[in-house]
Amino acid sequence: PAWRSARLASAQAMRDGGAGSIGGRVGRGLTTLEIALCMVLLVTAGLTVRSVIERNRMDLPFAAEQVISGRLGLFEASYPADADLARFGESLRRNLETTPGVVAAGITSSVPFSFTGTDAIQIDGSEPAADGRLPQVDVVSADPGYFASLGITPMRGRLFGDRDNADSQPVALLAAPLAERFWPGMDPVGKRLRIGRDAAARWVEVVGVVAHVPQNGQDTARAVLYLPFAQQPTRFFSFVAQTQGNPYALADSLRDTVTALDADLPVYWMRSLSEWISIAAFQQRLLASLFGVFGAFATLLAAAGLYAVLAFQVSQRTREIGVRRALGANDRGIVRMVLTQGAWQIGLGVGIGLLLALAFAQLLAGVLYGVSTYDPLTFAGVSVLLTLAALVAAFVPTRRALGVTPMAALRYE
Repeated sequence: PAWRSARLASAQAMRDGGAGSIGGRVGRGLTTLEIALCMVLLVTAGLTVRSVIERNRMDLPFAAEQVISGRLGLFEASYPADADLARFGESLRRNLETTPGVVAAGITSSVPFSFTGTDAIQIDGSEPAADGRLPQVDVVSADPGYFASLGITPMRGRLFGDRDNADSQPVALLAAPLAERFWPGMDPVGKRLRIGRDAAARWVEVVGVVAHVPQNGQDTARAVLYLPFAQQPTRFFSFVAQTQGNPYALADSLRDTVTALDADLPVYWMRSLSEWISIAAFQQRLLASLFGVFGAFATLLAAAGLYAVLAFQVSQRTREIGVRRALGANDRGIVRMVLTQGAWQIGLGVGIGLLLALAFAQLLAGVLYGVSTYDPLTFAGVSVLLTLAALVAAFVPTRRALGVTPMAALRYE
C-alpha cells in the first residue's frame, strides 16, 4: 500500500488515475496467484473427501461392526516350536467358538485393514525377471475359522480345512486380483508357487481363489496370499470373532477365554473391524479436513483480493465511468467493463490452478482410494465453486460502478 501511495503521488499517476500503476499490476498478479493456489487446495480437499466417501462405500463380505479382534503374542519359553504355536491357535479357536454370543471365530497373523508381512514368491514355470527380482505379495496365515468369521466364500476351488496341517501338502489361497495377476484368464487352482527365494523350499499348491479383502490399511489395492495357520504359524497373531450384537460386550468373555488357556498372555488391540477401517482411513480424513479448512480460507482470501482489486479499479476510474455515462453508456456496458478485468483474472487463475492441481494430485496417488487423480467431477466442481465465489466478490464493485453519475466526473476534474 505504501508503494502504491507513493506511485499515486506522482503527477503522471494523478493525471491517469493510477489505473496502469505498478501497484495495480502487482495487486492483480497476486490475486491471480491466490486464485490458482486456492484451486490447488480445493482440488486436493475434494479428492481426499471423495476418497473417504469411496472407502466408506467399500463392498466387504462381512459386517465390520459385528466382528471383533484381539492381538496376543506367545512367549518363546512356553511355546518354542511351530507345532506348539499351531496347537495353541487351534485350541484357542475351538474355545472361542463355544463362547456365548460368538457365531464364528478364527485365527490370523493379521486382521484386515491393519498390517501384514510381505514376501517374494516364485511361480512354477515362469521365467525370472532380467534383473533377478521376484514378485512381492502380502502373506497372511489364517485358519478355517477366519474365513467363516468374515463370511469369505471361495470363488474357485475350496477354502482351508482341518486336513491342511503341518504334515500335509502345503497349500495356499489367492485373492482374486493376485490370481489374475499371475494367471490371467486361467484357473489358478492346481498351480504351484514357492514362498521366498530359497530354491530348496517346498512348492505350495493353490487350492482356491477368494474375494479381495484389503489387508494393508493404507494401500487397499494390494492383494493377499493366504497360507494355513497350521502350516505357517506365527508367534504374534490375532483372533477374530463374529458376534450377534455389540462386539465390545463380549470383550471380557473373550479375554477370559484366552486367560483360561494361558493366564500369562495379555490381550491387546481389542478392536472391532469397523474401528480398524476407521484407523486405516485416518490419513485420508486428516488430509481432507486440513485441505478443506485451508481451501475455505484460501477461497475467502482470493475472493477478498479480487474484490479489493476491482473496488480499487472502480475508484480509480470514477472519472472515466462518469464520462462514459455522460456520453450515453448504459448499465450493461458499465458492467461489462468492470467484469472484464475480473473475468480474465478468474480465468487465468483457474487455468493456472488446474495445471498446478493436476501436478500436485499425483502426490496423492498413494493415499487415494477409488478416485482417480484426474477425477473430472472434482476438478469441474471446484472450478465452478471458485468461479462463483469470485463472481460474488465482484458484485459489490460492480454495483458501485453502476452508481457513478456524470456529476462524479465533474468533481474528479
